[in-house]
Amino acid sequence: MKLLSYSRDKHAYEYRYFLDQALTTTDTERSHEVASSIINLIKEVGQQIFYLCAQPTDVQLWERNLGRLPHVIDSLTERFGLTVYAWWRRRPPAP
Repeated sequence: MKLLSYSRDKHAYEYRYFLDQALTTTDTERSHEVASSIINLIKEVGQQIFYLCAQPTDVQLWERNLGRLPHVIDSLTERFGLTVYAWWRRRPPAP
């Protein structure tokens, strides 16, 4: 999804890109190709890309393809002080 926003600093409109689990929906072999394409888009456009995911393994895929850890905001950590792994261990048992 592209979201158009106005940059006061640049006095111009800019696109912000939001991707939802683009790597999660690919197989292991193609995830590198998808990540490389997204990284090239970032370089070409020169904008931030917001990547939404529910899988911690996506962070590992990005780290492998970027060569560094991307900036990660973990909503469980921010909201409840838990990592996804701690939450998984504390979840109530299935009925």
